[in-house]
Amino acid sequence: MGDITARCDKCGGELELIDTHVSMQKFRCKKCGHESYVHFSISTDDIRNKYSSGVDLSIEWGAEPTKKEIMHLRKVFPDFKSYSVDELINKWELEKQWYLGYYQRERASELKDIAQGYGLTIMEGKP
Repeated sequence: MGDITARCDKCGGELELIDTHVSMQKFRCKKCGHESYVHFSISTDDIRNKYSSGVDLSIEWGAEPTKKEIMHLRKVFPDFKSYSVDELINKWELEKQWYLGYYQRERASELKDIAQGYGLTIMEGKP
């Protein structure tokens, strides 16, 4: 069987999976840093259940998050940057547990450590 390593379309370097969200995956070239996206016609949940070693991450807020905590969350999990700090505080009023995404185990561990450095506690699993 031939090489099935994903390659960068800019430099030919090896691509590393850095993020998965529903049917979209984000890859970064280990050589040049170029980022690529892949959209799947089947859900990555179906793929993950059969082949993956990744993990879902979530956060459960006890008290109302401070603006500083929200800003830190947006820094660690960029998907939340599309929402203002005030919108996310309003979200807390409706939902105390938030799904943060699905990540390869190694990346999930890195994100949990970074978040912990900001005083945020990230859990494995869906809310």
